[in-house]
Amino acid sequence: MKRTAPRRSRRAETGSLLVLLALTCLCYADSLRVPFVYDDSLTILEDPSVRLQLPLSSVVKLNPFRPLLVLSFLLNYRYAGLNPFSYHIVNSLMHFFNGALLFLLLRRLVQKPTERPESLYALLAACIAVAHPLFTESVTYISSRSTLQATVFILLSLHLYLSFCEVGRVWPWVGSLLAFLCAAATKEMGAVAPLLMALLALWRHPRLRRAWMGLVPFGVLFALAASYRAYVFFRIEYTTLPRSIASSILTQLAALPTYLKLFLAPVGLTIAHDLPTASQLMSPGLLVGLCLIAAGAGAVIWSWKRRPLPAILLGFAIVSHLPSSGIFPLQEAITEHRFYLQGLWLCALTCLPALAQAPRLRTVSAVVLTAVLVCFTGMTIARNRVWQSEEALWEDAVAKQPTSARALSNYADCLRLKGDFRSAANFYVRALESAPGNLDYTVNLGISLASAGRAADAEAVFTSARKLDPRSPKPLVNLGNLCAMRRDYACARALWEEAIVLAPSSYEARVNLAMLYRDVLGDREKSDALLDEARRMDPVRALDDL
Repeated sequence: MKRTAPRRSRRAETGSLLVLLALTCLCYADSLRVPFVYDDSLTILEDPSVRLQLPLSSVVKLNPFRPLLVLSFLLNYRYAGLNPFSYHIVNSLMHFFNGALLFLLLRRLVQKPTERPESLYALLAACIAVAHPLFTESVTYISSRSTLQATVFILLSLHLYLSFCEVGRVWPWVGSLLAFLCAAATKEMGAVAPLLMALLALWRHPRLRRAWMGLVPFGVLFALAASYRAYVFFRIEYTTLPRSIASSILTQLAALPTYLKLFLAPVGLTIAHDLPTASQLMSPGLLVGLCLIAAGAGAVIWSWKRRPLPAILLGFAIVSHLPSSGIFPLQEAITEHRFYLQGLWLCALTCLPALAQAPRLRTVSAVVLTAVLVCFTGMTIARNRVWQSEEALWEDAVAKQPTSARALSNYADCLRLKGDFRSAANFYVRALESAPGNLDYTVNLGISLASAGRAADAEAVFTSARKLDPRSPKPLVNLGNLCAMRRDYACARALWEEAIVLAPSSYEARVNLAMLYRDVLGDREKSDALLDEARRMDPVRALDDL
């Protein structure tokens, strides 16, 4: 009889994991047909580490902060090329692993003497996490693998650290440290793992010496990595920040109500959320965000002894939100995939009524949560259908955020690429109304006008673009293209040469000039020299273009 209970437990655990796997397949089957979209071109199609299949040492040198992420893309490319199917398979499996790790971790956490162990609670929480529509972007958007992969290692590190605290053996500690390093080598959010472990130690083993001593190496590595990352970010990567650090922190506090709204009622999901920069302490969104943070921290402190499990889950959610708190100002103020890890903890928190002592309340809670799960599954399937093409994705974004310059411009890009130049020009005009003076929108408007046969209007737009940024080669390259269309090759040559003088790294100017020397001027030697220079400047683009 003593052996029967563990066997039943293992069978129930295996059955629960199979349920999670089946639910993942159901929710994300349609994602397997989604093409590369948006920044996938930067992270995969144009990344030399991936496309050129560089050795591991070169991958680490080119990507010192996310080498494991790039390595996963490199392995995808090596075995499946540019077929998005395999990339989506990996993303979906990582999402399943996160659901499974959350399920196993919750089973361990509820087995405290003060909590009633219920496998049903852990399974419901993990299922809702797997099926939650807010996480669709994290899974279906291939470039969001960084979040999925880092979360796998963070949860694994927590599991192993908990084992170290319980049994005292060194190997779980070593495994936890390695998992933390893997999380940090995947994405900067991996740095929260030691903070989560500290909360776990304070909650489960507040007086256990080895639990705290085991965290010392984590803390040292965390401090060194965070300091170096901040130095590189502010001194090298972003010499001009999209917004000040103070403004970014205020903006992210103002974004918190939006994140929670999307978590509790996942409607209006879009790839382009329009959130204004917060610069005043008295703005309504910022005040709500501050109140939410204060209320959350107060709830953790109040319930730490009274309700330990809700306290630790809410504490995990608050700490997990720190990487998105605005310390590093990013171009996009709010994106759905940034709420993935904290969303997992909130899924576990909102399912706590399934642990109620009263059987009737527990049953009602399970029924309600099951209904929510069914609803979320349908919403996630529907959301994945929006991702079936980049045009549909940005059309959906424009419908939900009609004044978002980013949504309007990207939708215009899709229309331009499919040959609908007049419609594309109209949407570029709308994008410029929301973001006046944007050079890229202006240049793309000119390209659309030229492609629609409105050469005079295009020339006027390119001329105005030169005034916006006299140092940019883009207006010169496109003015040269207009000259070439008119067969004014002397003008085209002069403009492209001027673009190269202005920006010696201009790939487009060199390629255009090389084609002119080869096809019009008959100078094959000069053409080959320019093409060789272009290949050295951008070998990835040269793979597709030359």
